[in-house]
Amino acid sequence: KRRRESGSSSGVPLSADKGATSQERRPMAPESSVYLKTLDHALATAATARAADAQPLFAAREAALLARLQALEPAHRLMVARLLFLKGVWHQLSEVVGRWKIAADVDAAVAALEAAGAVDAFSPSSPRSQTLELLPCLVVGDSTIKAGGLREIKAAVTAAAKAAARAGGGTLPPLAEEEKGQSKDAVVRRIRRLAAAYRSVPLERIVAASLAARRAAKK
Repeated sequence: KRRRESGSSSGVPLSADKGATSQERRPMAPESSVYLKTLDHALATAATARAADAQPLFAAREAALLARLQALEPAHRLMVARLLFLKGVWHQLSEVVGRWKIAADVDAAVAALEAAGAVDAFSPSSPRSQTLELLPCLVVGDSTIKAGGLREIKAAVTAAAKAAARAGGGTLPPLAEEEKGQSKDAVVRRIRRLAAAYRSVPLERIVAASLAARRAAKK
């Protein structure tokens, strides 16, 4: 699984809401989570799986990843399990934390998952392929949080592409029919087309800045 940005807390789901007593709010042990039990069973089964010819089902590199996942602390494996039950490949961890009401240290969990090779963290140095994959997972923009979003990313990409086109003595390509409008599909298609046509566009930095602005606006 992949993440878009780190949050401030992570780990174990709380057993009650904020109005509960301290005894009721005691965090559940990760080992008690059905999510973790399901993940551990899947990892154990995968580690011993054999193909029809009795050879290991997974290549050595994949088997090594499975072993690293099994060696993680229970709270960190629980984070993997939680992410696997969310739709999509990219997740903004502040939203994950809010949805699951998790209480341990998210940054420590994410660092452990990154070290194990279980997640990829988006950054300005991420490969272009990952950036393009991330785009459909972002919001277009909303009325409550003005900062960040695909519309702002499109505006910044358009400005950078326009500058690159002028430097080369040209102009931007006109909008294709499927790029017209403000729907997510149309905005993503335009961003991808301009980024492909003008490789100097700093798409990764633009996306990272947009995520940072949105995160700051939520605080």
